[in-house]
Amino acid sequence: LVGLSQAVGEPPLLHPCAYYSRKLSPVEQNYDVGNRELLAIKLALEERRHWLGAAHQLTIITDHKNLQYLREARRLNPRQAHWALFFTRFDFKITYRPGSKNVTADALSRQFSFDNPSEPKPIIPSKLIVSPILWDQDETIRQAILQEPAPPECPEGKIFMPRSQRLPLLGAAHQSPGSGQPTDPLAPSNSFLVALYVP
Repeated sequence: LVGLSQAVGEPPLLHPCAYYSRKLSPVEQNYDVGNRELLAIKLALEERRHWLGAAHQLTIITDHKNLQYLREARRLNPRQAHWALFFTRFDFKITYRPGSKNVTADALSRQFSFDNPSEPKPIIPSKLIVSPILWDQDETIRQAILQEPAPPECPEGKIFMPRSQRLPLLGAAHQSPGSGQPTDPLAPSNSFLVALYVP
């Protein structure tokens, strides 16, 4: 997993703007840690090369200290030499940051533990939600479905609406102020709407 961040503001703070992740091939799974880290850098640069070309210097932050000396290495294996040739397209420096200080990226690469679940935090603050997601009529419809189950001839994968709930549902969807369809005195009768929308 590799993250792409942009420094914004004074003093500059890093803000994530993209992530890249993929499964290692069977051959790549045999790489040592250093080569896996180097592969991650190579793949991220390759994926975002159109943004990260030599227009400006990039700072690559890694938790693998040995990669700091990549450009000064005298002996490279053939794979590393091939990657080093690819890296010449980019102007970058590699800096080391311990994983304990890079908790955001570290958390993304950790597998979720069901043994120690945490309470989910909402992404959107509740004060920004205009209307509730739950609808008062949901429970009424559930009860009606229990009393009047779908007939055997109901097509597979289609939603069955009990007869007692068809008109209230159509009214909520087509005549409520939030539906965008104000009531028109010239509109067809309710029986026509039921026949049109609910076979």
